[in-house]
Amino acid sequence: MRSNTKVLLVGTLVFVFPLVFFYVTQSFLATATNNIETVQKQKVELINQSISTILESDSLSNRETLISYLKKIVENSLEVKDISIVEKTLDQLLVIASTDDGLVYGSEVDIGFYESLVANNDSAIIVKSETGSGRIWESYQMLIFDEKTYYIYIQQDFSILDQVLFSRVQQSYLGLSLIFIFLMGLAYWLNRQTFWQKKYDDMEVKLSERDRFSHMIAHEFRTPLTAIKGYASFLKESENVTGEDVRFVANISQSTERLIHLVNDFLEVAKLQSGTVTITKEKVSLAELFEVVLIDMEPLALASNIRLSSDVPPNLFLNTDKSRLQQILVNLVNNSIKYSNEGTVKLTAGGDNEELNIWIEDSGLGISGKDQKKLFKPFSRVGEYTKQEIVGTGLGMWITNQLVTLLGGEISLESISGIGTKITLSFEVNDDK
Repeated sequence: MRSNTKVLLVGTLVFVFPLVFFYVTQSFLATATNNIETVQKQKVELINQSISTILESDSLSNRETLISYLKKIVENSLEVKDISIVEKTLDQLLVIASTDDGLVYGSEVDIGFYESLVANNDSAIIVKSETGSGRIWESYQMLIFDEKTYYIYIQQDFSILDQVLFSRVQQSYLGLSLIFIFLMGLAYWLNRQTFWQKKYDDMEVKLSERDRFSHMIAHEFRTPLTAIKGYASFLKESENVTGEDVRFVANISQSTERLIHLVNDFLEVAKLQSGTVTITKEKVSLAELFEVVLIDMEPLALASNIRLSSDVPPNLFLNTDKSRLQQILVNLVNNSIKYSNEGTVKLTAGGDNEELNIWIEDSGLGISGKDQKKLFKPFSRVGEYTKQEIVGTGLGMWITNQLVTLLGGEISLESISGIGTKITLSFEVNDDK
C-alpha cells in the first residue's frame, strides 16, 4: 500500500505538476499580454484626449508651443515615437504640427489614406503591424471643432517593451524548467527510496528467517551434544576403558566441549542481533562477583600455569545485571588465560561517585596495534594465534563488547605485543542504585 502511494506521488510529480505549471504560466502570460494591450490602448486614448484639449484651447495660434508639448509627450513616453496633427482644408491634408522634423508646416499628406479610415471623434483607429524588432501601432483619430476637421496621428514602437516582456517570458519558462527538473529529481529520489525500501523489507525478512533458522539449528545441536558429552564422561569414568581408548574418549570429550561453546556463542549472537537479550539490574557486590569468576576459571588457569588474583574494596557495588557482568568477566579472563603461556591474570576495580572501572590485566602475549583495530569484530582472531590449542570462534570479544554496551558501559584496552594486555570496563555510577 505504501509503495503504491509513492508510485502515485511520483506519477503526479512527473506528469500532473508540470502540466499544471505550464497551464498556469500560459494563462498568466495571456492575461498579462491582454492587460498590457488594454493599458496601451487606454494610453493612446489619453494622449488623443490631451491633444484634443490643447487644440480646443486655441493653441493652434502658437504653433511652437504645440510642437513643444507634443515633443514632451514623446520624451516622457518609452513607446511613443511620433505625433502629427493634420488639418483638412478643402481637398487637402496639411501638417500643422509634428514631432517629425522632416514634416514641415504645410506639408501635404495623402488624403485618400485618411479618408479610407473610418475615423470618428469617439475613439482612435489603431493599425497594427509587425517588424523584425517588434510591434508598431499607428493610431488615427478625427477631431472636428470650429467647423474644421483635424486628424491626430500617433506612432508607437513597442520593440523595447516586447523585448522586456519576452525576457520575462524566458525567465518564466526557465523557472518552469528548473521546477520540472527539480520535480524529476524528486520523483527519481522517491522512486529509488521505494526501490531500496522494498529491498530493505525483503532483506529484513530474509535476515529474520536466517536468525530463526540459526537459532533453531543451534538449539537442535545442543541437545545431542549434551548427550554426547554425558556419554563421554561415563566412558572416562568407566574402568572398562583402557589403553588407546582413553585418549579417544578424551578427544571426544574435548571436541564436544568445543562444539558446545560454538553453539552457545551462536545462540548468544542470535539473541543480540534479534534484540531479545533482557537486562535485569540489581545491586551487585564486585568483591563477591570477582570471587565467583576466579573460582570458575581456576581449573583452566591451573592447567596453563596461570595465577589468578583480585583486588577490590569489599564495599564496592554496581547497579547492573549480575549474570551478564559475570559472563563478560568470564569471557575476558578466559581470553587472558588462553593467550598467556604463564604468568598472572588480575582483576581490580575502583571508582568514584561518577564512574566505576573494572580492570582485567594479564602478562600474556599482548596484542599488536593492528590487531587491536579488529579485536571487537565478529569472527576475528588476532595475531598468528590460530594453532589448535587456542580454540574459539572469534565471537567472544564481539559478544563481550555488545553486552558491555547493553549494560551502559564502555570497553577499552591497552596492550603491548609480548608484554601483556590491560582491558578497562567503565560504567556510569547511578545515585539511585
